Amino acid sequence: MVKRVVVIAHRTAHREHPENSLAGIAAAAEMGCDYVELDVRQTSDGALVLMHDSSVDRVTNGHGKVADLTLAEIKALRLNHRGDGDTAAQRIPTFDEALAALGDHLQLYLDHKEAPEDMVVGMLGRHDMIARTAVYSSPEELARFRALTDGLRLMTPHPDDEAQMRAWREGFHADVFDGGGDEWTAASVAAAHQLGVQVWVDCLGGEDNVEGWRHAVEIGVDGIQSDRPAELIAFLEGMGRR
Repeated sequence: MVKRVVVIAHRTAHREHPENSLAGIAAAAEMGCDYVELDVRQTSDGALVLMHDSSVDRVTNGHGKVADLTLAEIKALRLNHRGDGDTAAQRIPTFDEALAALGDHLQLYLDHKEAPEDMVVGMLGRHDMIARTAVYSSPEELARFRALTDGLRLMTPHPDDEAQMRAWREGFHADVFDGGGDEWTAASVAAAHQLGVQVWVDCLGGEDNVEGWRHAVEIGVDGIQSDRPAELIAFLEGMGRR
């Protein structure tokens, strides 16, 4: 049976809309993506918001670290589109707002930046999103997530070797191994599959093209994260992988 390859929109559909924005989430859903990748951080007064960088400087009309700003200060900022300085009529979403925007079908690839694990799990639970979420983080943080719930899919960075694959699978039941497309081979993907773990690759930058996507498919990966999800979906449809 031909395997369907999962498509993940990196930082939402950010070529068309500001990254980590509600509009970017909606666009990713409309494109037919399976997952949308979001980054979560905590404000100085304890709110969870979407932001990739530790500071708001690159993607908003403001300045300062997320951890030093209150939610009210964060909400007063406007998002830039692709950091080009043109202010969009959009604000930084809270994690709560983002989860509500996912709808019934879009799943979540959560890049855990700086936020208490128990708060993240609690918010996911309130939105009935635990079973629809894959969390990417360090092995140490993933072990803490696993202690809180068995329902999340846990995704590690690229493992160094098969021994590390086995240790992460047995230690906290890793569900997915991540990594760049050039970090994986058909043999290492097969080794992950032998342990019952999927492989999702980041085809970003110089790998985010037909050659990079084809390599990922040919070595047997289960998912591809891209800044060009609509084009990736069209490519996979042409290969019979959607």
